[in-house]
Amino acid sequence: MRKKAKSFLKLGVFLVCFGLVIFTCGYFYLDNRFQKTTVNDSVESVPYYTQIPDNKTILLSVCQDEILLNLNFSEEIINMIFLESDAENYGHSVDFKISFDYEMVGYLVDVAGGIEFENLRYTGVQITEMLEYSEQNIAFKKTVTQNIIKGIANNGFTKENLLYIIENSETNLGFAECFYWVDFIPKLCRFARFVN
Repeated sequence: MRKKAKSFLKLGVFLVCFGLVIFTCGYFYLDNRFQKTTVNDSVESVPYYTQIPDNKTILLSVCQDEILLNLNFSEEIINMIFLESDAENYGHSVDFKISFDYEMVGYLVDVAGGIEFENLRYTGVQITEMLEYSEQNIAFKKTVTQNIIKGIANNGFTKENLLYIIENSETNLGFAECFYWVDFIPKLCRFARFVN
């Protein structure tokens, strides 16, 4: 019996020593690997603030109407000008052009959460039908535009909305060029200036 106890004791001591050797080797190996990994490396190209995009001017062509949008990111304001003729740009050079039909106007009405007109709330489909099937004056179109801007200021504007507009219109504006605009568009819409 003594022989059996001795062999169990030797086996137990061997296993404990073997485990300690494996654990110690593993610890030093992993410690060496972690020390080679640089964690605190100074990166100079990462901005510590949100970069403000450059001011841009967009010419919107909605069927036969043209609207000039001056996106002034530095002052957080949007200037909207309903153009009477092609010659007038009111001192702004056009950076991008976007052309779409009344269905896109309906989409923008829905993005804005619908609009109120004459004490009634209208959806995008209703506004699209009103614009397509009845002769609407410029005052109605301006009211629709102003309500869309107010709705975007209140409800926000997403990257998906921007991508939908770019994909479903004729434009020379690329998604990569205006990707960072999304965070600023609701702020601009809060301070919209309508010229004319």
